[in-house]
Amino acid sequence: MICELGRYNREIWKEIIVAVLKGALASGITFLGTYLLLKYNYKKLFAETISKSRNEWINQFRNEIITFLSLNDMFRTKGKIIDDEKEKEWHSKRNMLLMRLNQSEELHQKLYCQIQEISFPNELNDQEYLKLKNELMITAKSILKEEWERVKAEAKGVENQNKNSNKDHKQSIQ
Repeated sequence: MICELGRYNREIWKEIIVAVLKGALASGITFLGTYLLLKYNYKKLFAETISKSRNEWINQFRNEIITFLSLNDMFRTKGKIIDDEKEKEWHSKRNMLLMRLNQSEELHQKLYCQIQEISFPNELNDQEYLKLKNELMITAKSILKEEWERVKAEAKGVENQNKNSNKDHKQSIQ
């Protein structure tokens, strides 16, 4: 009887150990699955947020360039800005553009100089003004394309796009 009782206790302990191991394994798998899902969702949410912000930046930047150049053309044609509101808007758009630029990026540095140069349109003859305006538009388009490429890369889940994109765009516009 003692032998049967010992065997019975061993069977119970085996079942208890197996049940505990199964529970620990199931908990571990659940924990790992939850962790990976949260990590994936965080990356996805981060990418969506960054992409949305970059899209807004792109649209605002494009609109500011258009408005700035339109006001600049008006200023050049009329010889002066027509009213105080237009002058305030011109200064506002110019300053917004300058503040948006990242001085550590070559294309942004180039656009900064071009905006500074074209900001005094009456000091340039027609040919110089049109040439500078076209160069400014090409630089702005390159910056917009670069930002759009970043949006696409981030939407695919690529976190930090290669910084060589500046070099590629620089070579493509030369």
